[in-house]
Amino acid sequence: MARPVLFWVEPSGATVVPGTVDPSPEGSPSDLSPSDLSPSDLPPERPPPDPAKLLGYWMEWERAATLPGRVMANLKTAGLRELLESLADPSPAGS
Repeated sequence: MARPVLFWVEPSGATVVPGTVDPSPEGSPSDLSPSDLSPSDLPPERPPPDPAKLLGYWMEWERAATLPGRVMANLKTAGLRELLESLADPSPAGS
């Protein structure tokens, strides 16, 4: 099984893949562009937040069934931020 390739995009727009950064004093990223990566190298798209799943994680914390750090990790990976952002967005949906 091939190992996944992890990368990030710098604010400047440069794609950085660990291990490909030039060891120059500036630490400039390599000439790798997003088009050089195959779809299997990209992280999978996250599904939309599931409010029922988020509530389940919250209830685990209330019942003291899960440690707070694990609950926060679960809420984060399940999309709590995205759900809250969508609820707090003042613009009407579809515009």
